[in-house]
Amino acid sequence: MNLEKLSKKIGFTENELKTVLFLLFAALLGLVLKFANYETSEPKHYDYSKQDSLFNAYPIYRKNEDEKPVQKKLVAKKETFDFHKNKTNLNIKFVDKQILIDVNSATKNELTRLPGIGSKTAEKIIVYRNKHGKFKRKEELMNVKGIGKKKFEKIKKFVKIN
Repeated sequence: MNLEKLSKKIGFTENELKTVLFLLFAALLGLVLKFANYETSEPKHYDYSKQDSLFNAYPIYRKNEDEKPVQKKLVAKKETFDFHKNKTNLNIKFVDKQILIDVNSATKNELTRLPGIGSKTAEKIIVYRNKHGKFKRKEELMNVKGIGKKKFEKIKKFVKIN
């Protein structure tokens, strides 16, 4: 029996019949291969102890406070992806525990070292300082647009007023 006669009996076009037969053949072949290569072995066990020891060696990830103290504290993490330049930038800000930033004399770059303060907010701080004069109290930072109570709580321990 030829495909043309079979396709007329079923009600398919010749191309539709070829497609259906191909799909049936592929499914049948897949079942045969699946059962022919069926394995009953146990799943493989991987030992990650070497990677765990490398992870625990980094001071940022230490769990116990009794371990050797960390010199710099990670206070903010910002990832930016620039797909136009075909490279990935990872910008991690560190603030030394001993360094305080004077908001009355700090430059834009110094202000961006504060957690949660980007370049735009740093510019707003400088504009506010130029317009209203020097800050007299730390709490005045909340008058700058973009600095609310939550952000102020994050930065107040890194700020000083002179």
